[in-house]
Amino acid sequence: MNNKALAMVIWLLVAHSIGAMVEPAEAASARGGASDDFSIESISLGNQTVMPSQWTNPDGVTLDYVIAGESIEISVEVSRGGSGFVGNDGISQLDVIHPIGYVMESFTWITADLYPGNSQTHKITWTPTVAHSILNNSTNELTGGIMLKASVNYAPDDLNGNDEMTTQVPVAVLKDPMDVPANTQNQDQFFPGRYPSEGGQAFATGIWQDENSGGAVGDSLWRHSNPGADYPANAHDRAVYGYFTQQTNQCESGYNIDSGLAAVYGVLLVCKRALNSFNFVSLQLHAQAWGDMGSGDDYAGIELWRGAGGPQFSMVHQFELNDPAPVNVAGSWTNITWDPTEELGGYNWNLGFLFHSDGGGATSGFRVDDFVVFGVEKVDNFTIDVDCINPENGIFPIDGYTTYPNNIVSLKCMVTNNGYRSASVRVQSNVTNTDWMNQSSIRIEVEGASGTGTSVLMPPLKPSEPIETWVNLTIPPGSDVQQQLWNVWWQDAGGTASGIKAYYEIELEVKQQFSVYMTTDTPTIAASLGPGEAGSMPFTLQNSGNRDASFKLTSNFFGGGDGWDASFVFADGGAYNPLSQIPITRGESVDMFFNFTAPLQIAPEEYPFSISATCPSCGDTLFGNKVLSKKVNIPIYREATLTTFTESIIAPADGIQKSINLELHNLGNAEETYQLSITQSNNKLQAYLNKEVSALLEPWDVAPDSNIKVLLPMPIGLQTGFYFVTVTAINTNDSSVRAVINLEIEVVDTAAVQVRDEISLDSYTPNGPSVTMPFNVTNTGNNPDRFVMSMEIPEGMSANFEQLVDSKTKVLNPGESMNVLVRFSFSSEAQGTLKLKVTATSENDQNISSTGNCEFLVGSQNWLRIISIERPIYTEAGEYEVVVTVRNQYSDNQSVDMSLEKGDSRNYFSSSIASRDLNFLLAVGAERDVTITLDIPDSSIENLLSDEITVNLTIWATSGTVSESVPFVLEVSLVKTAKDLTVDRVESSTSNVGAIATWAVGGLLIIGLAVVLIRILNATEEEDTGWTDQEYEDHLAAKYGAVTAAPTLDAPTSFASQTPAYSPPSVSDPAPVAA
Repeated sequence: MNNKALAMVIWLLVAHSIGAMVEPAEAASARGGASDDFSIESISLGNQTVMPSQWTNPDGVTLDYVIAGESIEISVEVSRGGSGFVGNDGISQLDVIHPIGYVMESFTWITADLYPGNSQTHKITWTPTVAHSILNNSTNELTGGIMLKASVNYAPDDLNGNDEMTTQVPVAVLKDPMDVPANTQNQDQFFPGRYPSEGGQAFATGIWQDENSGGAVGDSLWRHSNPGADYPANAHDRAVYGYFTQQTNQCESGYNIDSGLAAVYGVLLVCKRALNSFNFVSLQLHAQAWGDMGSGDDYAGIELWRGAGGPQFSMVHQFELNDPAPVNVAGSWTNITWDPTEELGGYNWNLGFLFHSDGGGATSGFRVDDFVVFGVEKVDNFTIDVDCINPENGIFPIDGYTTYPNNIVSLKCMVTNNGYRSASVRVQSNVTNTDWMNQSSIRIEVEGASGTGTSVLMPPLKPSEPIETWVNLTIPPGSDVQQQLWNVWWQDAGGTASGIKAYYEIELEVKQQFSVYMTTDTPTIAASLGPGEAGSMPFTLQNSGNRDASFKLTSNFFGGGDGWDASFVFADGGAYNPLSQIPITRGESVDMFFNFTAPLQIAPEEYPFSISATCPSCGDTLFGNKVLSKKVNIPIYREATLTTFTESIIAPADGIQKSINLELHNLGNAEETYQLSITQSNNKLQAYLNKEVSALLEPWDVAPDSNIKVLLPMPIGLQTGFYFVTVTAINTNDSSVRAVINLEIEVVDTAAVQVRDEISLDSYTPNGPSVTMPFNVTNTGNNPDRFVMSMEIPEGMSANFEQLVDSKTKVLNPGESMNVLVRFSFSSEAQGTLKLKVTATSENDQNISSTGNCEFLVGSQNWLRIISIERPIYTEAGEYEVVVTVRNQYSDNQSVDMSLEKGDSRNYFSSSIASRDLNFLLAVGAERDVTITLDIPDSSIENLLSDEITVNLTIWATSGTVSESVPFVLEVSLVKTAKDLTVDRVESSTSNVGAIATWAVGGLLIIGLAVVLIRILNATEEEDTGWTDQEYEDHLAAKYGAVTAAPTLDAPTSFASQTPAYSPPSVSDPAPVAA
């Protein structure tokens, strides 16, 4: 190529380059596009000296993580797109953001003179101040971390999607590769130590030791056995995480002194690392291990302990119990992850590894490496979430509020603390129209807060526990049409002073409106009135709209009938004409009173009423509080009265009941019942009421209770004089409401007597001996008196008074009694129930008397029966036996005594009952034969005064169980033989003198024979065998209870009458007459 051609080529290349460097005018005026696109290209951690640690998650993704308190370099690469030869400056920033949302620190720099198509990397040294990392205990997935947000700002850049980049970096609490040489001072490492298993100070170095090869991270690992040997028996050894120093006698913050270890190692101080669990939301401890343990109670694992480290102050995560468990293959490392968060309890915990063995089998144990503690550390700063809505529609007012004068707009917000500690927050509000800034216009109400207003300090805002907040804005009445801004914000009120945490600016538009607002300070119950009483309610009528208007007032009562009276009155006393209207300028108000009177007869109840305001000139467009609704309480009105037609009576104390009728009137306005009671000046009057509770009484005295009676028994013996009775009716619902009436009773002189009826529990034998019975006579009058006694005696009974003079009692004082004895007996013809009447007649008033009665059972009650089919007729002398049958016709067993009433039969023969039949026991319905022996002498047959004579022998059966005596008359006939008749005829011719002599001699012979006969009979009875043992025992058992057998005794021929027994007499009704 020649020189000319070469020069041409060079010129063309230069021209092209210059053209590329010079921007056209058109391009210079429209910046942006690819050449102005500044972007964050990358954020990376570490340098050749310090690299971040790495964690591989289960999905195979490898994460960088760093350690709190350890510095690391951050590289932020900013690039610029496009092409060109002009460099420009961008403003770049790296924000370190905590996950709860606040910026922990920021780094800002100028990315200077960055040309299109180039990039710059800026390096920042960052030291994480708090830990934030979460290791899943089940999956070993690592999450969490501090946010690194890089951004770049270049004004012409209109492609903003790549201006920011955020990456999250987990920050661990601590990490130890377990490679630190044992003699390194002031650096965290593991210290072997042997401790008592029950707790206490270290006393030896123990077995834990490092091994300089085969580590999972770095070169070294730790083991709890000597190389080539098994672990020792009966050991309790720790690998304690901490540092030692020879330079000071105090540990750094976050460490505890272990004086035992210091003594073991002969150093000035050993400081154990401590985790204050109160300052952590969560904690996870991690290591890698392989190996196994021998049989028995041996174990090894990660340990947290506090205090002396005894079993109750220690927690161990055993390697063998990990899921998955380590394997005993050299170099086959298994992740050991432990999350003790729920068990930490806010205590300070030391940390390390524990090996424990018993005396059993042993192995070489476990190898351990890569000790890391992950956790979320609490921070003092916080952020809040504020979720606000318009309560009328449930959504946030993005477009603001359209409202009217005297209207309230509200914002309901739920405020949640995203931090880890309780926060102090103040909520505040204002509006751009400063005329509205007062307590009545803006009102903040916070759940649990003690006050309200435009600025309210919220109660401590606990983490994740929302608090409800209401912010209310009242548009003042009469406000002009306008637009304003309503501001609400929440600000840190605590020690962190981190400023405003949330802020809202809301638009307000006030429109035109006719509006009325009626207000009153009167409570819901405007008044409590009795029937016919009046009340008043003050209220304010305000034109709350932003246009002038005139208003009309009306009222309405609901219930209580038509008897309500109501009117409106101005505060200055002027009356309101219901036909007129009240003109009010916009925003102005008028004070008024609403007066009302309750009907005279109205039931107790709460009666609603309302007052209403209307605007006839406003059409149908009147808004606001147009109606006031209240209630009038008509309480229960209680009043009662007791009435009677007579308040005094005069009566004798004659036992004849008197009564006084009363009426109870309910004068109140509700149904009522009354408790009735009576008091009396003297309880001897014995006055009482016929009932204790009144009937249910209708209100307003519609139907009084007229069935109330004061009953006066006028008891006998009540002293003459005046007695007073008070009847009280007490309301059952209100004991203070009562009605009282006083009554007077005059008792006059009264004569009265009472003869008590008597009861006889025995039955009596006819023709038996006489006995006595007392009859009680009592003076039941109210003056001393003497009483004349008389009797009405039934046929077959004989009776007379004893110990009386002229048949009169002594003088008896009122209430005094005496027993009057009556002696009585019964003739042989008496039978059945006989009634004796004993009468006492007053001497003071002969018209006054009383009779006492007593009924006597005489003879048989048909509970025993004697049966005989014999009518013995004897023609010759001799000894004969007659058998009768005794039957028990009672409902229970009876013991029976047999006896004879001989009468005239003793003139002709002797008679006796066989001793075995004198006493016996008869079962129910049983019968027994009783033998009677008759001994007839020759003389009785020979000396009969007629050819035939019949005599009676009475047989008695008496019950020893009940009152029962039954007789049986045995007729015995004696007949002369033919020989006797011949002799009589011969002798009949003899002179009368001879006959008389013969009869005289015969009489003497008969007497002599009778004496002999009696002796023979007595001897006969003694010779009888008597009862059998069984009959004897049965009889005694019936009368006296079970007894042992007794010897046979001589039985008497008869038994004496028993003295009758008497039960307490009943009191018969007296029949006295007033004196």
